[in-house]
Amino acid sequence: MVLALELTALLGREECGQATKEEIHLLRLFTPVAKLYTAKKAMSVMSEGLESFGGQGYIEDTGLPTLFRDAQVLPIWEGTTNIMSLDVLRALQKSNGEVLEALVSKVNCVTCNQEKLQFLGLEAEAELIKNWTQSVKQFSEEGGNVIVTAARDFAISLGQIYTGTLLLEKACHSSANILDFATLKRWCNKGILLKRIEQYDDNSCSLDTHLVMDGHRSTLIK
Repeated sequence: MVLALELTALLGREECGQATKEEIHLLRLFTPVAKLYTAKKAMSVMSEGLESFGGQGYIEDTGLPTLFRDAQVLPIWEGTTNIMSLDVLRALQKSNGEVLEALVSKVNCVTCNQEKLQFLGLEAEAELIKNWTQSVKQFSEEGGNVIVTAARDFAISLGQIYTGTLLLEKACHSSANILDFATLKRWCNKGILLKRIEQYDDNSCSLDTHLVMDGHRSTLIK
């Protein structure tokens, strides 16, 4: 919700000609991220929702299966994961990394008041989000061609970082809202998907991975 509302606000500012350069960069970067991220989450949430209804979740008369099919169309038509993740990389390339710098600036702005963060007991979450941001930034600078292999994890991790940043910002503004604190802490426990650069390197792939990619040719199975 915070991701969708933030991007709605940024889009409104951009359409009214009031957006700063940094806000335009954030909108460019996170439009494909949001489409990818929310489409994936819609499917997992609807699956859990149907399961909670038991057998009724499977019966067409309840209308629930229709909701599930409507959710499935999102990652097919609206937020196709591979297309959106490559669009994220395109935004990085065309802006010479400025869109990612806009995220770094946003994170630094939200986490700069150490005194308030310490007072609220949120310094650990702030530090974690900063570390995630630096990991993503370092990956983009040193990953080379591997970043294409990691594009999906990279894009989803950006969504997790930006959402965490917005949740931290909301918790800081609310000051005493226990629900906001709990939401932030639960979110930070999720971590990010992005792994170390070498874990995406083709040269380090296991034999099993090569067999799968080669179509399970029987002559290669020992």
